[in-house]
Amino acid sequence: MLDTITVVGNTLHSDYEKSDRRAAFLEKVRRIFQEENLAYTIDDVGGVHPLVDASFSADYSSAVSGLSGERYAATLEAVSNIDSALLQDIPDFRGAIRAIFAANENLFKLMYSVPRLDARTAGDKIGKTLQSIYDGHATQQSASAKLLESYKDWINGAHFYRHEEGAEEPSQPSEQLAILMISQGLSFVRWLAGLDRLP
Repeated sequence: MLDTITVVGNTLHSDYEKSDRRAAFLEKVRRIFQEENLAYTIDDVGGVHPLVDASFSADYSSAVSGLSGERYAATLEAVSNIDSALLQDIPDFRGAIRAIFAANENLFKLMYSVPRLDARTAGDKIGKTLQSIYDGHATQQSASAKLLESYKDWINGAHFYRHEEGAEEPSQPSEQLAILMISQGLSFVRWLAGLDRLP
């Protein structure tokens, strides 16, 4: 489907070389992508590219595919807010981090019926789940315990951008830091959804 945009753009350019039909077509497609919060950009020759990069798009798609079903509707909505933040004229990286934290928190609260997501509660609740799943498998227990520690660190890191700072202008993280935090958060959402589906 995305290749069709490139093909149509190139056809318009070759058929109407002296007019600006390709530019008009691409501008309309860009507007549609923006209105539908699609995380793609379109260059001036009609090439369609992921908003961030292919790896980020894969993380995003993987998280979304793990959230099928009514149980995960609110979590999926929070994930979709990432695109809304990143697609602003000046990307709102702080808002995107808040969105992925909200997705993690919503799913965690759904799984464990707790009031909030914090590192201590995550360590306690998920730790017990992992011990149960990998009972009798020492290596898997050790590896999953380290992954849980990284999740707790991610939660603590995200809190710096989740809470209000008491400043007139909220500080924005760098693009590099934000994309890393969001990508990790997407992976954690997928991980939690997998744990939630276990019998």
